[in-house]
Amino acid sequence: TVMFDEIDASGNMLVDEEEFKRAVPKLEAWGAKVEDPAALFKELDKNGTGSVTFDEFAAWASAVKLDADGDPDNVPESA
Repeated sequence: TVMFDEIDASGNMLVDEEEFKRAVPKLEAWGAKVEDPAALFKELDKNGTGSVTFDEFAAWASAVKLDADGDPDNVPESA
């Protein structure tokens, strides 16, 4: 959920195409190859609603083995 929360700028538990396009550098830092953000967004938006749900994103992130561990922005906050 950490990855999804980082790209869901509005916090509405949906990622729209603009949020997704803005997240491309972060997705690439996590190991994704994003050559055509619009085409990839359409691929992830399985139900065609114009938004990617957490479940849609999680299925893709798992399939492409995204890894946020190497991202310097993804440091757990100390308690």
